[in-house]
Amino acid sequence: MRAISGIFTILMAISGTSAVRADDTSTYTMLPVFESAFRQSQCQDVTENFGGTYSSVESVLKVRFADLRSRPGAKRIRRKMKALTTAELDTHVWALVQIGQYYVCTDEDKLALQHYETLMDIVDTLPKPQRDLIGGPLNLWAGQAAFLRGKEKQAISFLHKALESCHLVKEPDSAVMCEASAAVLMAQLQITEENHAAALLSLARITGTDATHLSSSKSVTTLAHAMSVVALERLGEAESATAHLKALAPLMPPPAEKTKWKPIYNVTPKHRPKPWSAPSDNRGTFTFEFTVDANGYVKNIQTMSSKGREKLERDAMAALERFRYVPRLKNGIFIATSGVRYSFTFQDFYEPDENNRWDHVVPNRLRYNNN
Repeated sequence: MRAISGIFTILMAISGTSAVRADDTSTYTMLPVFESAFRQSQCQDVTENFGGTYSSVESVLKVRFADLRSRPGAKRIRRKMKALTTAELDTHVWALVQIGQYYVCTDEDKLALQHYETLMDIVDTLPKPQRDLIGGPLNLWAGQAAFLRGKEKQAISFLHKALESCHLVKEPDSAVMCEASAAVLMAQLQITEENHAAALLSLARITGTDATHLSSSKSVTTLAHAMSVVALERLGEAESATAHLKALAPLMPPPAEKTKWKPIYNVTPKHRPKPWSAPSDNRGTFTFEFTVDANGYVKNIQTMSSKGREKLERDAMAALERFRYVPRLKNGIFIATSGVRYSFTFQDFYEPDENNRWDHVVPNRLRYNNN
């Protein structure tokens, strides 16, 4: 079950940063680095163990290592997997799973997904006890591969199956890891699809009072509370989000250096460049200082530095008013903290219009960076 722990390396890596990415059109979850963190954690695990993993199946599949690096070779591997006896499959099933992780590490998400789909088909030939043992984790990893492949609906289908079967894993800790990982990834997909109510139900497996069996990991609990803040804010339930922000205080206390204090939830300024507007109209850098109150709201905003149009500054300030932070906890009491800073940078991108015979340039989109 060692491979299941890979997802928790992701959770720890992501929950260590409370920054959120803002795009051009909407707010976003606190999982901007999920894909890169997933690859990094999985690849580290595969790099350390894949030599032994491959050796354990090489004699059975009769394939070369080079076969893993080509699509025709991967197809041959899948064909030979189907020819395994039940005993061979039972013996080597975890090593075969690692081949799928190898594809993920080499950015071959399509091969990974095809590999897991084939493996799930042939796992169905195993007796029920063996199927129960592997079914949850295998659907979890297939869901991760589909997620990285951009197949959201397929990923959700796999993850539903994982949530239904992870509890059948014999080792209690591994069963918890499997179910919690599936719940967090499911919630990420649901938030991406703007299905915030469903995301909250998924996260309740970890944050709810009736799901303490999934709350043993600090990293996954931290991530689940942070994602709950995002979902609730998007639903307009700011007061409910406050409870999750306060739950985060002992898990990820604000840094001593206030300039490094990042929001759990942020909003993109609504400014949009007008067609044919001058570049200077859409560029600017603004730094604000403010207070984070005992409930994580932004109060008493003051402009410390302004380089740009007044309209951009107002748009940035309006967005900042909707940010949410983890409040500071001192001696068991939530307190307000002044002197927190945040900066916005607006940068206008230009590119040639292919349909313009005069080769003029037009504003393509407004790029907004936060730090």
